[in-house]
Amino acid sequence: MRVREAPPAIRRANALERPVEIAGRLAATDPLRGLIAAAPRRASGIAALARKLCEIPAPTFKEGPRAEAIVSELKWRGMAPVEKDGIGNVTVTVDSGRPGASLLVTAHMDTIFPEGTVCRVEERDGWMYAPGIADNTAGVAIALFAAEEMLKNRLPPRGRVTFAFTVGEEGLGDLRGMRRLFEQGRGGFDAVLVLDGDIGQVLSQPVGSVRYSLMVTGPGGHSWADFGKPSALHVLIQLAEPLTRMKVPTGPRTTFNIGVLSGGTSVNSIAAEATMLVDLRSVDARALGDVEERLLAIMRGAELPGEISLRIQKVGDRPVGDAALTREPSALVSAALDRLGIEAIPSASSSDANIPLSVGVPATVVGIRRSVGVHSTGEGVEIASLGIGLAVSLLSAAALLEAYGAADAPAKGASK
Repeated sequence: MRVREAPPAIRRANALERPVEIAGRLAATDPLRGLIAAAPRRASGIAALARKLCEIPAPTFKEGPRAEAIVSELKWRGMAPVEKDGIGNVTVTVDSGRPGASLLVTAHMDTIFPEGTVCRVEERDGWMYAPGIADNTAGVAIALFAAEEMLKNRLPPRGRVTFAFTVGEEGLGDLRGMRRLFEQGRGGFDAVLVLDGDIGQVLSQPVGSVRYSLMVTGPGGHSWADFGKPSALHVLIQLAEPLTRMKVPTGPRTTFNIGVLSGGTSVNSIAAEATMLVDLRSVDARALGDVEERLLAIMRGAELPGEISLRIQKVGDRPVGDAALTREPSALVSAALDRLGIEAIPSASSSDANIPLSVGVPATVVGIRRSVGVHSTGEGVEIASLGIGLAVSLLSAAALLEAYGAADAPAKGASK
């Protein structure tokens, strides 16, 4: 892989002088220089592993079989000790035995697709297609290869890297895997690198979210014989209508979405139960709180028929996190990308990084594949991009370890 000089505009930017120097020195020094050069040739092996793992379904809350496969892969590669916690996270640490930074590198193993989805991988024209093959099976496979490369090449020279394959990142998983790793505050980590997204993407702004389940229940009945009785589905639709008219700010960006509306049992039955799932998002904690209060005010102020009840349940709460804590790690990763000839694309996202950022730990997300159709059954990943993703992962991790392990390391956030 071609390693190039930073353009003058970046060299002149005072804020990036240290990241550029770190990334440049590491990329030009063995063994990392050799690993970067060889990374494109590893693409086919990474693809074979991604295919194998993708065909083991891993819907959120049911990641067990894939977790066991990851454990087996790590042990086969000589990694030890491999640990699996009570909710299914798999972790392994590569420790230099010398003082230095403690870096956490993560890739979530769950997929957005429900149980029963066929995950057979098809390959054509240099791409692989299957539900979940890109998000985030590709990231898992790359993380496994990165861990093996570090072990074989005695990296890092100082400090340690813990690789975590997390559960519950998608949907209603509510980042439960990452939450478990940070149950005791900072978790002992100086920085976090999340492998997810398309090549070039680097976290610039964490996006927080709040999710609600709104369930209406009623008497039900026959659509002809009991006509006039209140339908839970009719009432839920009426409750949804004012939500669709909520005004939200464009700056700070704030959004809402009714993602699921379901209920009833048959076309000729009055629905006895109906449920709506609502997603609220913002890059600003106050704006997110405001739109949440408006949703709750609409629900609590609704006039309901006597035989109807409404249950409001919060089912997800992803903290926005401190955006300031992503600036330094994202600058380091951006410098690493530039050394690899890749343009950094600042991206706002909701990810596993939200959790460390919410407890004072610097964190960023870096893209490690090229993909199409993410979160659709036509999801695909470019095979050649997986080798590039490996190089991105290795150089980004090395840069973070160097920066946070140095005597003049970036200031570390206090535990909250």
